[in-house]
Amino acid sequence: GNGMEDIKNGILRTTSDPDVIFKEDPLRMMRAVRFMVQKGWKISSETIESIRKNAGWLKSISRERVRDELNKMLVTDNPSEAMHQLNDLGLLPYITPELQQAVGMGQNKYHKHDVWLHSLEVLKKTNPALINRLMALFHDIGKVKTKTIVNGEIHFYQHEHIGTEMAREILSNLKYPNEIIDAVCLGIKNHMRLKQSGEQGELVTDKALRKFIVDLGEHLESVLDIMAADNASHEGSYTSPEQISNIRKRIDVLKNSVPKNTDKLPVTGDDLKTLRIPAGPIYKEILDTIRDAIYGNPNLTRDEAFEIVQNILKNK
Repeated sequence: GNGMEDIKNGILRTTSDPDVIFKEDPLRMMRAVRFMVQKGWKISSETIESIRKNAGWLKSISRERVRDELNKMLVTDNPSEAMHQLNDLGLLPYITPELQQAVGMGQNKYHKHDVWLHSLEVLKKTNPALINRLMALFHDIGKVKTKTIVNGEIHFYQHEHIGTEMAREILSNLKYPNEIIDAVCLGIKNHMRLKQSGEQGELVTDKALRKFIVDLGEHLESVLDIMAADNASHEGSYTSPEQISNIRKRIDVLKNSVPKNTDKLPVTGDDLKTLRIPAGPIYKEILDTIRDAIYGNPNLTRDEAFEIVQNILKNK
């Protein structure tokens, strides 16, 4: 009977007893959060109380439905507020309990927020594409398993690699398609890759950037997006505001000189056989070295490649 009044005042309320409404379909608890952030409305106090009391019912919902509702939240204009509300209302542990572990986890001098709030800051600053937002949400998930304190300082060694494994398991559990899982994990694995490239991105070589372009492929822009958002969400003196923008400019110039096919080398395994090199691990070593050289010189000639072979054999 208060529908029109609630609309006027921007209040979200169930049409009858919220305990009954949410028991019929527990996904409505997540949907209330989505409507809240999409409309900028408030959830009524009795509805909030019911969600907090009955959050565990979310376990009875298929992971596909939970995933789809999460996706809708993530591509809104305010995904960080949606995640904040999921945590505040007690729903987060029934969606991704690993994220719950990040709440309140302190960080080092490079950060102004704990792991959870930092992740929400990065989420807020990324473009509203699902893959970007998933990369942002889980980019530091590995920190919940890698936090160490050495000589009084906090470290998260290899958190991007542990986080890649964790994210793959989380996203698989939520029944995401493999192509989305692979893309998100690629972003998480590489989000630290340019961190030490200098305030202006001046310390990374053209060779390294060509390899970066090839390795990231179609997801290059998404990964650069979360890198920039990650930097901007650090403590003030560690934000490196021009790093990624300068690297983007260099990438635009280098794109024309990126090797089109690094599997097609000027020297092949058959060529190595003609040199009577015994079969074994040395073949891979030689071909990998030539491939690496092509990132530095995309116009590497066959003669130059054979020089690399001779140098390797000489050192053996």
